[in-house]
Amino acid sequence: MITAYRVGAKYLIVFNYPKIKDNLYGILTEEHFTAMKKFWNEIHSYPRSIFGKVESQVAFVLPKDYGWRMRNPNDEIWGFWPDNLFPLIWDKMMKLVKTYGSN
Repeated sequence: MITAYRVGAKYLIVFNYPKIKDNLYGILTEEHFTAMKKFWNEIHSYPRSIFGKVESQVAFVLPKDYGWRMRNPNDEIWGFWPDNLFPLIWDKMMKLVKTYGSN
């Protein structure tokens, strides 16, 4: 969330699916709520300049409605469905990150 904020994101979307019988908050756990609260408090306690502003040089565009979490090459779409494009996308994305960093 901080990285997205640093590069100028105005919105962050939390996909919370499916609803789980024993958890009124779907897949979100107390750890998730703690992280979101910490992020909210930090961005409202300090000016954006504290986090540093990154000027974009490159964009990585995914296919429409491609809900991959991008935490590692083995993540699943929307957290549930595997896809054979992950390794290819991951490798290309890591090359760009290595070359441009957060820019």
